[in-house]
Amino acid sequence: MSSLQKEDINLILKEIAQSNNILSYSKKEVLVLLNGKTTFFFYDKKELMGLSAYKKINKDWVELALLLVVSQYRKQGYGKKIYKELLEHLKERNIYCCSRNSTVQGWLRDDGFRAVSFYKLPKEFFIYLFKTKIKLYKLKDLIKQDLPSNWKYYLRFRN
Repeated sequence: MSSLQKEDINLILKEIAQSNNILSYSKKEVLVLLNGKTTFFFYDKKELMGLSAYKKINKDWVELALLLVVSQYRKQGYGKKIYKELLEHLKERNIYCCSRNSTVQGWLRDDGFRAVSFYKLPKEFFIYLFKTKIKLYKLKDLIKQDLPSNWKYYLRFRN
């Protein structure tokens, strides 16, 4: 995170807080994600355009955890480029993704992800979700966002 400036961190936190398409992350969770080796940052010269991140679920699966394009760079094709770069990096992995962004859902379907019902996710995903996503401080946000019915769940098996 040495190249990531304090202004970039604040911008990321603001963009996440304002998004209806990203499950809420605490500041601590965002900082852990940003410090990890599984987050990729995209810049236009020195200005942050967006980022993508994944998390390891277990030895067989990763979660496409975050895809963010800074608001001033949206609707210009950067989101798809950022997404495609992350997919290329993860091409040898089984991938889980949860999204309610219809554009991202289309990309996932186009790239061979299979939509599954929340209730048909494999058991290890429920354990992962309850350990990482469904925490007490998030319940208000989850209820407001109508999880699980508003969100679509996708799986892609490695080639």
